[in-house]
This record gives sequence, structure tokens and C-alpha cells, in this order.
Amino acid sequence: MLSSLQRFFQAPIYDDDPEKNQDSLTTHRVGVALIGLYILSTPMILLLESPAREFVLAISGAGITIWLVTIQLVKRDQRFLAKIIILALNTLVLFSVLFFTGGFTQSTVFTFLFLLALANLLFPRRGSVVYGSILLVLVLALYVLDLAGIVPESSLIQSTRTNILVFLFTLVSITIVMAFASDNFQKYLEIIQSNEKELQEQNIELDQLGGLLESKVTERTAELDKRANQLEAILSVARATASLQNLDDLLPAITRLVSQRFAYYHVGIFIVEEGDEFIGLKAANSDGGRKMLNREYKLNMDENSIVGFTISRGEPRIALDVGADSVFFDNPDLPETRSELALPLHIGDRVIGALDVQSTVPNAFTVADIALLSTLADQIAIAIENARLFSETREALKKTEESFAQYVRQEWSEFARQAKTNGYRFDGTRILPLDGRDNHQMIKELPKTGVLSLEKDSHELSIPIRFRGQIIGMFEVKSKSGARKWTTDEVALLEAAAERTALALENSRLVESSQRRASRERTIGDISTKIGAVSDIDVIMQIAVEELGRKISGTAEVTFELDPKTEARQN
Repeated sequence: MLSSLQRFFQAPIYDDDPEKNQDSLTTHRVGVALIGLYILSTPMILLLESPAREFVLAISGAGITIWLVTIQLVKRDQRFLAKIIILALNTLVLFSVLFFTGGFTQSTVFTFLFLLALANLLFPRRGSVVYGSILLVLVLALYVLDLAGIVPESSLIQSTRTNILVFLFTLVSITIVMAFASDNFQKYLEIIQSNEKELQEQNIELDQLGGLLESKVTERTAELDKRANQLEAILSVARATASLQNLDDLLPAITRLVSQRFAYYHVGIFIVEEGDEFIGLKAANSDGGRKMLNREYKLNMDENSIVGFTISRGEPRIALDVGADSVFFDNPDLPETRSELALPLHIGDRVIGALDVQSTVPNAFTVADIALLSTLADQIAIAIENARLFSETREALKKTEESFAQYVRQEWSEFARQAKTNGYRFDGTRILPLDGRDNHQMIKELPKTGVLSLEKDSHELSIPIRFRGQIIGMFEVKSKSGARKWTTDEVALLEAAAERTALALENSRLVESSQRRASRERTIGDISTKIGAVSDIDVIMQIAVEELGRKISGTAEVTFELDPKTEARQN
């Protein structure tokens, strides 16, 4: 029973909202206090000298019931409705008593102070002002009713006891309300101070977070600027090396540009040598790196070095100047190295070498640097492979050109020997063949000088006839009027004629060569057909010598003889 009453009269608690918790507690305490006041007023009402005591007792009993309802409304978080009911019912009770007891009296006026204090307690912000305005309207209305004679005659007997009882009841009520108001004010003050302290702490935390965020933004901006500069540096290196097709020029240019753009202490390029047993340093930008180049610095293909580890595994490796990594920095040629990064140079699935970068700053390289510089390493690998392929292609082309030039010389030498004459001369009226004594010295000089051109006035002009870079003949023009300066148009005409003549001669040579080859194949086919048609050895030998004698012009005799010692010689 007692526990049930405690639960019933226990105010709800809202730990997450201090203001709501205090407002709920105040409304709940007002409801409980009103129940106590109405119970306490019962003996005072019985002591009143008025026939309206039964009416006032009835109102008091109804009020206790309603205050119990308001307590339940507070528990259900309907605080505003509970406040309105409390204030409205007290106002109704007061004005009902005033109306039925004859209007305003000296002893009842003080109860208005109780109502104003109660309104201010329940609605602390503007409750007393709004309620005071309503109370003024009600007082004026009651006064008008009193003037109109509607208010009944006072049934309250004015006596010292009555005044004391009303005064005591009003004093106790106001005291309780003021105590609640004071406590409520103190609680709200504590809440405000707590909120202020919490707000200050939040402001301090926000300032710290703002400073941290600003630091992070600055750091991130610096990091983005660094990445942008690195990307720009990668593009500049790619553009600068795109036109270099010679490895001897390409590799030093790469190390120099990477060192300049990224401000690295040392940049080196290692290439896997023939046999895949050693890794040779092929280019470096630092003074120590050049010393290593002079003595043909090499590393073994193993994991005992940063570069060896990178190439053997095909993955990047960062070395720091701390702990186990410090053993990699024992290089007298590069004493200032404090951190190192090696990146593999990939061509497909094959690793052709490594890009080795070193810095004087400890912990200079991060995982993000690996991702970015790997792009640079891939571009370097492609540039190296392109330069290597270009060099191989150029060498192969050179050999092909030499072989073709030799072929052209042989073919034209044979063609010239089979020609009926070495050339012809036109003297203005006749076309005459050259004899063996004409222009032999000029023909000998043309391959050496290329062109017998005129820098001064001359009575003759010599233009070489070239085919695929090989001089196969010459045009010689002599002036009738002696030495003179040849015009550009005349030289251009002769050069164009020489070019067309070379093509025509080559076409003629090819046709004649094809005809000879076809004739040879026909002859071989005819002989093969005749020999294949018989099976007698003597007849085969007779056909062979006869056909060869007939087909080879200028042949005096053809002999076919079997070797009786063939088996003995083989043994």
C-alpha cells in the first residue's frame, strides 16, 4: 500500500532533458501541494462563520479529485494541459467563492496574490503578465455584476476569526508557492549554469576540432599540392624523354630530370644484364653515382640489396634509416642517404630493371609515393624499351640496307658486264656508242665524290645516276661555248632525268633478270622431262650431254662420266 502511494506520488524523471525534468517536477509538486492545501483547508472551512461552508467544502473535495488527475497527466507528459487545469480550477474556485459569498471582501483580496504567484510558477516566462491581464478582466466582470445587483449578498460573516483563517490560508498557500518558485528558480539557475558550462566545454571542443580540422585541411592541401606537383613532374619527364631514342642519351636525361623535378639526392637506373645474373647501374645523377658508373657498378640478382629485392620480386621496396633497413645505407659513395625507394621497371610480365631514388630526409617515402612513382617507373620502362627497339630496328635496317646495297652493286655489275655497250653519246646530230676509253676516270670518281657539280664556271656538267643510294652511271653535258655558269633549271632537269633513267634501267634489269630466270627454269624443266621419260642409264646420260650442249650457247663439248669409286670413297 505504502509503495503504491509512493509510486503514485513520484514525479517522472527525464535525465536526457534537464529543463523538461525540472518543469515536470515543478508541475507535479504543485499538484501534490494543492492536494495538501485543500486537505489542510478543510478544518479552516469548518471554522468559518458562513452558511456557504458546505459549498466551499464540496468545491474543495472536487479540487482534490482534479489534482489527482493532473498528477497523472504530468506522468503521461501532458504537462501543459495539467498546468492549464491547475490554474483554471483555482481561478474558478476563487471567483465562485467570491460570487456566492457576496463579492470582494477584505479577507479574500489576498488570494489574488496566490493566483499570480501560481501563474508565475507554472508559466515562468510570461505567465504572470498574461494571467494578470485575464485576472483583471475577471475582476472587472465581477465588479460589473456586483454593480448590477447580480452578485448575492455576502454570506461570509466578517469577523476576526474569519479574517485570520482566510489570511492564514492565503499566507500558507503563498509561502508554499514562493518556496516552490524559489527552488524552481535555483534549479533553473543550476541548469543554466550547467548548460553554460557544457556550452563552454563544447565551444572549447569545437575550437579544438576547428584547429584540428584546419590543420588537417592544411596538411591535406599540402599533400594535394605535392601530388599535383609530382604529377606535373611526371608529365614533364615523359615529355622531355619522349623524343630521346638513344639509350646513352635517354637514361642520363631521366635521372637528371627526376632528380630536378622531385628534389631527390640520388637517382639511378639499373638494367638487368645478359644472363640475368647481375644488375648494372647504367645512369645516375649524383657525384657518388657517377663514381659508381666509372667503375661499372653491379649488383647480384638476389634480395641482399634494395634494388636486387625489387627486381627479383618485381615489387617496390622502401628502406628507412632505422632498424634492419639501416644495413642498406652502408655505401661510401652515397653517405647522405637516409631513405631509399626502388621501383621495378616492368615490360609486361618481364622486369628489365629498377628505378632507384634516394633522399637525405628520413622517412621521405610513403605508400602514396609508391603508387604515384610507379606510374613514372612504367613510363620510364616504356621509354627504355622503345629506345632499345628503335636501336635494334635501326641496326637491322642498317644491315638490310648494306645487304641490299651489296645486292644492287652485284646485280648492276653483272648487268653492266652483259650490256652490249657502256653507254652512248649524242654530239648534236648522231647517237654514238661509247668505246672503252671514254670517261673511265669520271666513272671512277663518281662513287667517291657523289656529284661532279660546278661551283665555278665550267664547260661541262656531270650528274650521277643513282638507284637506292648506289651510283650506277652518269650524265655528262658539255657546253658548245666553253666555260659558263649552269642554271638551276638545267641542273634540276638533269637530276630529274637521272632519277627517271635510274628507275627505267632498274625495271629493265628486273625484266631481263626475270626472263633469264624463266628461260633457265624452262630449260631445266625440258631436260628433266626428257630424262624422266626414260629408264635406261645409257639413254639418260646421252640425253643429258646432248641437251646441255644444245642449251648452253658457245659450248664446244659436254662430257658425262660416272665415278666407279663412289662407294669406296664413301667408305
